[in-house]
Amino acid sequence: MMEIVLDVMNMEGWINDIASRYLSPVTIIDCIPWRGKGGQAIFRITEGKGGSMVQAIRSHPDVTTVDVEEVEDGCLVGTVVMENCMIIRHILDSGCFMECARAEGDGIVRFKILVGIEGSMPALIKKLNEMGLVVEIRRLTRMEEIGSVTKRQRELVALALEKGYFDYPSRITIKELSELCHISPSTLREVLTRGEKNMLIEFLKTDGKT
Repeated sequence: MMEIVLDVMNMEGWINDIASRYLSPVTIIDCIPWRGKGGQAIFRITEGKGGSMVQAIRSHPDVTTVDVEEVEDGCLVGTVVMENCMIIRHILDSGCFMECARAEGDGIVRFKILVGIEGSMPALIKKLNEMGLVVEIRRLTRMEEIGSVTKRQRELVALALEKGYFDYPSRITIKELSELCHISPSTLREVLTRGEKNMLIEFLKTDGKT
């Protein structure tokens, strides 16, 4: 398995538009397909511009619904449902997994993608090119070189599991869990996301040796 960093140069959508308009980096922490061409995502904006930015996201033609919470230092964390997000479906259909995507206002969306199946990366790039997207590979890293699960990540994932955060429906909210951990909800959400992905990588490393 490898981690690949891709720059998509001409991707349209609210992420690029908001990052460019407000000169604030927008990070997609997680994303899944939604109703055919759409997608549901968790996002973080580290330099939020308050109500005007939230309204701009809500009124964007690509956005169906959005739920945003302002946390410490003006950081915005929320969920968004998008009418058109075929890129996440192509990533998954190609046998890849998106770690995160980030727009910084320069017209480029940078994706970190885990590639496991042989031939999946060329298949993904072909699909993106067929969408009319210009793609540049910035970095390739073998899974053996990717950092393993940290003690902190393992502890917080274990606590979240114990308290029922991963249950459906959840038995505890991210805010309640963050209060137990004495950290902000946005920080906890990021640590949990990275921890889950690193634990998946760790599992796949072990599974590949059996």
